[in-house]
Amino acid sequence: RRAARLEPGAAAVGGGACPAERLPTTLVTLSPGSDGPNHLALRLRLGNPPVIARILDDRVALDPRTLAIEEIELLLRALQAALQE
Repeated sequence: RRAARLEPGAAAVGGGACPAERLPTTLVTLSPGSDGPNHLALRLRLGNPPVIARILDDRVALDPRTLAIEEIELLLRALQAALQE
Protein backbone atom coordinates (compact mmCIF):
# COMPACT_ATOMS: atom_id res chain seq x y z
CA ARG A 1 0.00 0.00 0.00
CA ARG A 2 1.28 3.44 -0.91
CA ALA A 3 1.19 6.19 1.68
CA ALA A 4 1.16 9.94 1.10
CA ARG A 5 2.67 12.46 3.51
CA LEU A 6 2.95 16.22 3.71
CA GLU A 7 6.54 17.32 4.29
CA PRO A 8 8.29 20.68 4.45
CA GLY A 9 10.48 21.39 1.47
CA ALA A 10 12.06 24.07 -0.68
CA ALA A 11 11.50 24.97 -4.31
CA ALA A 12 13.86 26.70 -6.69
CA VAL A 13 12.75 30.18 -7.73
CA GLY A 14 14.28 29.65 -11.15
CA GLY A 15 17.26 30.71 -13.19
CA GLY A 16 18.15 34.17 -14.34
CA ALA A 17 18.88 36.65 -11.58
CA CYS A 18 18.05 34.26 -8.70
CA PRO A 19 19.48 30.82 -9.59
CA ALA A 20 20.24 29.89 -5.96
CA GLU A 21 17.11 31.40 -4.37
CA ARG A 22 14.77 28.89 -2.66
CA LEU A 23 11.17 29.25 -1.46
CA PRO A 24 9.69 27.26 1.40
CA THR A 25 6.88 24.95 0.33
CA THR A 26 4.92 21.91 1.47
CA LEU A 27 5.56 18.78 -0.58
CA VAL A 28 3.25 15.82 -1.06
CA THR A 29 5.45 12.72 -0.95
CA LEU A 30 4.39 9.24 -2.00
CA SER A 31 5.89 5.89 -1.13
CA PRO A 32 6.52 4.38 -4.57
CA GLY A 33 5.74 0.75 -3.90
CA SER A 34 7.88 -2.19 -4.92
CA ASP A 35 8.75 -0.76 -8.36
CA GLY A 36 10.70 2.09 -6.78
CA PRO A 37 10.55 5.87 -7.10
CA ASN A 38 12.07 6.11 -10.59
CA HIS A 39 9.36 3.88 -12.04
CA LEU A 40 6.52 5.85 -10.44
CA ALA A 41 8.08 9.18 -11.48
CA LEU A 42 8.37 7.87 -15.06
CA ARG A 43 4.71 6.75 -15.12
CA LEU A 44 3.68 10.21 -13.91
CA ARG A 45 5.85 11.94 -16.52
CA LEU A 46 4.40 9.78 -19.34
CA GLY A 47 0.81 10.27 -18.19
CA ASN A 48 -1.86 12.57 -19.56
CA PRO A 49 -1.39 15.21 -18.36
CA PRO A 50 2.29 14.68 -17.62
CA VAL A 51 3.26 15.29 -13.99
CA ILE A 52 6.82 16.24 -13.13
CA ALA A 53 7.95 14.89 -9.77
CA ARG A 54 11.18 14.85 -7.77
CA ILE A 55 12.66 11.93 -5.91
CA LEU A 56 13.62 12.64 -2.31
CA ASP A 57 14.77 9.94 0.12
CA ASP A 58 13.27 7.11 -1.99
CA ARG A 59 9.90 8.88 -2.16
CA VAL A 60 8.21 10.63 -5.08
CA ALA A 61 7.70 14.30 -4.22
CA LEU A 62 5.17 16.66 -5.75
CA ASP A 63 5.08 20.39 -5.13
CA PRO A 64 1.51 21.63 -5.56
CA ARG A 65 2.52 25.24 -4.76
CA THR A 66 1.99 26.47 -8.33
CA LEU A 67 -1.19 24.52 -9.12
CA ALA A 68 -4.35 26.44 -9.85
CA ILE A 69 -7.45 25.16 -8.06
CA GLU A 70 -8.90 23.84 -11.33
CA GLU A 71 -5.73 21.78 -11.94
CA ILE A 72 -5.99 19.77 -8.72
CA GLU A 73 -8.56 17.36 -10.14
CA LEU A 74 -6.34 16.77 -13.21
CA LEU A 75 -3.42 15.97 -10.90
CA LEU A 76 -5.52 13.54 -8.88
CA ARG A 77 -6.62 11.71 -12.03
CA ALA A 78 -3.03 11.52 -13.27
CA LEU A 79 -1.93 10.14 -9.91
CA GLN A 80 -4.68 7.52 -9.90
CA ALA A 81 -3.74 6.39 -13.40
CA ALA A 82 -0.02 6.16 -12.56
CA LEU A 83 -0.68 4.25 -9.35
CA GLN A 84 -2.95 1.71 -11.07
CA GLU A 85 -0.41 0.68 -13.70
